[in-house]
Amino acid sequence: MKQWIYCLQEAWNSLKRKPGFVGSVIITMGLTLGALLSVLTLAYWIWVEPLPYPEQNRLFKVAHITGDTQGSHSADWFTYPGLIDLYKKQDVFSKTALLNYEQEVVTSHAEQPTLFTTYTTPETFSLMNMNMHLGRAFESTESLNTHNPVVILSYDTWLGDFDGSTNILSKTITIRGINFRVVGVTSKHFIEPQLFDRNRITGIWLPWDFNAKKRFENLWFDITELAFIGLLKPDVIESIAEQKLTPLVNDTWQENVSDMPFFDGWSTTIELNSFKRVIAGASQPPLVLTIFGILGLVMIAATNISNLFISRTAQKSHTFSIRVALGAKSHSLYQHLLAESFLLMSASVLLGLIVTATSFYLLRAYFAELIPRSNELSISVITLVLAILTTTLMSALFAWLNYRVLSIKTLGESLQKSGKGTSIQVSKTVRQMLIGIQVSITTILIFITANLSQQAMLTISQANDLEIKQSAHLHFMSKTTAGLSSDEIETDMREIKSLLLNHPAVTNVTQSESAIHQLGQWAMTNLKNNQRHVVRSKGVAPNYFSFYAQKLIKGRLFNQQDVTDNQSVLVVNQAFAKLLSTNGDPIGMRFSAAGRPSIQIIGVVEDIRQPGEIGVLPTAYPLLAYDALEFTVKVSAHQSLERRQIINLLEDNNSRYTLFKFEPLQAVKRQLLFGQYTTVIMALSLALLTMLLAGLGLYGIFSYSTQVRRFEIGTRLAIGAKSKNIIKLVFKDNIPVIFVGIGIGATVISTTYLIISSSAFTIQHGPLLPLSLGTVLVISLLSFCACYWPLRKYIHSPIVNSIRGSD
Repeated sequence: MKQWIYCLQEAWNSLKRKPGFVGSVIITMGLTLGALLSVLTLAYWIWVEPLPYPEQNRLFKVAHITGDTQGSHSADWFTYPGLIDLYKKQDVFSKTALLNYEQEVVTSHAEQPTLFTTYTTPETFSLMNMNMHLGRAFESTESLNTHNPVVILSYDTWLGDFDGSTNILSKTITIRGINFRVVGVTSKHFIEPQLFDRNRITGIWLPWDFNAKKRFENLWFDITELAFIGLLKPDVIESIAEQKLTPLVNDTWQENVSDMPFFDGWSTTIELNSFKRVIAGASQPPLVLTIFGILGLVMIAATNISNLFISRTAQKSHTFSIRVALGAKSHSLYQHLLAESFLLMSASVLLGLIVTATSFYLLRAYFAELIPRSNELSISVITLVLAILTTTLMSALFAWLNYRVLSIKTLGESLQKSGKGTSIQVSKTVRQMLIGIQVSITTILIFITANLSQQAMLTISQANDLEIKQSAHLHFMSKTTAGLSSDEIETDMREIKSLLLNHPAVTNVTQSESAIHQLGQWAMTNLKNNQRHVVRSKGVAPNYFSFYAQKLIKGRLFNQQDVTDNQSVLVVNQAFAKLLSTNGDPIGMRFSAAGRPSIQIIGVVEDIRQPGEIGVLPTAYPLLAYDALEFTVKVSAHQSLERRQIINLLEDNNSRYTLFKFEPLQAVKRQLLFGQYTTVIMALSLALLTMLLAGLGLYGIFSYSTQVRRFEIGTRLAIGAKSKNIIKLVFKDNIPVIFVGIGIGATVISTTYLIISSSAFTIQHGPLLPLSLGTVLVISLLSFCACYWPLRKYIHSPIVNSIRGSD
């Protein structure tokens, strides 16, 4: 131990005299190790770390798969009566809960905020281990069919929307005309499982009996977004539970849809998905790619640092020669090298931990909707363990590489020759190996990042090119649960439309569903051949297509006469038209759909790719009834429209409606494309960092190689060689190893692509030939620049400097 402490002190004193070397190592390795610790901690948290819920290995979300005759499924959600039937009859779970994810407006609040709402049964609170900051959780008095109007606020809602009121438990809040008594506030530390959407945190919890989907309680054909969770009994395994639940659900569903010809041959199956699997979602492929990308950066950085260490060791060969002459053994030299690398790697990891903590903050603040469990990330025991392992492994690696450069015999001979001009040199083989490693890893990373960027930018460029600038979607809802007739609602909506049109900031209005979101699905049967289709649907007004400048391809669009005569007509997109007819002309075809015995296609409009989606799906555009509560408004170019203005407009006119949702369409589009924008930024950043590190590393290696040959270069110049001859000479030696590195990288990419293509693991990729040629071009330019730059000081300086510097 004393010997080790002495080596550390000696290494410290030695390193203090080389601040440039120390800074280069710490900054380079600190940044890359910080990225590595971040992504490895995240991977551990997603794949290994237990969820913060009791008996989490037995917690499952039940998927209700409805499949057609071709075996493809159209939905994973439940019918309302099917869900209740399962809740009452199942016997494989020891505890179950129902969940309905909604958004509601708190009309009793001055700002009338729209909050994420979850309607649920009391079991949810024990299944999720939901502790309370104030009050209590739901009890048996709030179970199914009790109709007790109470509410629980999340900690953030209580703090943000109710100012952390200490007497909150004595207050009520009003939602859809019902006064709910506040009975609890969830704990600040409660982490809600992201079972529905990562970008969703429940603001208020309400009893199941008050959910708006209760209107579907007798509709066995209407599949809606309802969830069923449960704690599997200890003596029941997952596959057996699925086998027992599937006939229980399917037989009941078949009985209740037997009089609906559309569902002939359809069936339902039950799948159990663990909480961990649901929360991880589709994060595995991008996370794996990120890990490989960061590991590539670490390898490039380690190669660079290895070159610095080896060069430093070669420069200190005379000092080591003296140590050998004084009787130093090989293990003593190794301890000295290990001490230096240990100090440098320890400092690098400390910087890496700072980078890791910063990255966790950024992930929690800006990327929670993309990355599962990011709200749980922090510097933890596993992070520290990884940091210690990284320090140990990197220290040992660099010490071993440096030790391999030394030779006891060579050190002894060096001292006998007084050390002049006989310092240890890094062998050509080692230098070429470092070049090959740098180039091959850089090739792989550049290709991957180029592919990811190309795909993301393509998705962004093709995403919904409708005229949505200065447009906002408005969704209204009644302040009460009192039933209104369709005629009454239609009259109210005409009044609201008139108010909107008369607003000084509004230039146009359409009573249609949002152009950004595809909201519905239609089950349609071709009346001529009985072929069945399940397609997306979007209810629109006659002026919808002109409002958004969506082009007509064939036929005609809706007109006012269609509305007046209540015509059953339909417009479809090109994707649906091509599905219906080989020539893309389905005009005149008739279908039965959505309670309409006969509805005719009158027009085909251009395909519009929804933001964030890769392909265009078949879409039907039926006329939206005038009692619909949705509008889209276009705002003047030099004016703005805010949520509060619409609320004031309603209140000033004593409307019985409130504003449920206010969405500027450009903001919604940016939100939906957030993943693609993030991919582009991250991929380009990784590519630039890769090229920077690789460029610096290659420059360092080529600079050392050129320095070794400076006397040769000076001599050739002295006897008449031209600059271009010197450049050609050096390039001739280095180009083969550069292209070998590119070849190795290309081989790895090709092999990986073949493996992925033959497996279930799929990754989107762009045109391979342009990407490959572009990658080779970038790597070649980078390598040639790094090779040429060190030559400049010899071919553009007096020849005598090169010869004199060589002794």
